Amino acid sequence: MKKHKAYKFRIYPNKEQEILIAKTIGCSRFIFNHFLAKREESYKATRKGLSYVSCSKESPSLKSVGLRSSAWWSTRQNGTGRPS
Repeated sequence: MKKHKAYKFRIYPNKEQEILIAKTIGCSRFIFNHFLAKREESYKATRKGLSYVSCSKESPSLKSVGLRSSAWWSTRQNGTGRPS
């Protein structure tokens, strides 16, 4: 029988790290919500959702379109969230 292990870690970020974590999570949330809305839109129109491939092809264009220009997390992303 396999036994699964889990580890819990508590982090204590400094102020600068807290800001960076908040920006990264905010960026990820924005991207998720953006594509969730697009998938719902597509499903309502065609009764077919969008694939991961079609969404991932569009994600780099979010930066050039300017969807993130007014967002509070848009500056100095650390690369873990998209767009960077």
